[in-house]
Amino acid sequence: MPSRDLLQCASIAGATITEQRKIICRVLERSQDHPDAEQVFARVRKLDGKISLATVYRTLK
Repeated sequence: MPSRDLLQCASIAGATITEQRKIICRVLERSQDHPDAEQVFARVRKLDGKISLATVYRTLK
């Protein structure tokens, strides 16, 4: 589960906390590097094949 701080910041920024966004946050938190959007997209697609690149970009924004 993503940290409460990351999800809280997203919520404060007005983002709806969806399951897809939780997965993206989890991938970011577990990253040992600094992945770009394409790398995040490749990683989240392994966990949920329905997540689009647009969702990754919106979440990162």
